[in-house]
Amino acid sequence: MSGTALFPYHTVVNETAGRGAWPTVLAVVGRDDGAMKMDIQEMAPGVNRVVLDGRLDAAGTGEIELRFTASLAPADRHAVVDLAAVPFVSSLGIRLLLTVARTLHRRGRKAVILNPQPSVMTVFETVALGTLIPIATDEAEALSLTAT
Repeated sequence: MSGTALFPYHTVVNETAGRGAWPTVLAVVGRDDGAMKMDIQEMAPGVNRVVLDGRLDAAGTGEIELRFTASLAPADRHAVVDLAAVPFVSSLGIRLLLTVARTLHRRGRKAVILNPQPSVMTVFETVALGTLIPIATDEAEALSLTAT
């Protein structure tokens, strides 16, 4: 029994426990609606644009964390992280963004967040993320923030 309309995530269930109306969920394995997507493009000379698509929750962060960090941290380039297609960011997603931003900062490079959705921006404002990572609403502003 996995991935029904009632469960938005692919689940592993214990068929013998929880004999009531709902099965007992043992672990969330992955998402039925598709994996977190990540695409890296050159935005300008010396600047990579990382486009994320999906929820940056525990599952989504786990899916991209290694690739995200390995692609951006050693690069001798600034990073603009485009969150236009990310409807949700959890504390793990915030930690991922902060880790890469700190690594880039130590190497004399910058990370900029581009175009977060309103619900994500509310979370960023609540935790004052903009004081640690610049947040831009358009590409021109993001590029100017990498230059300063």
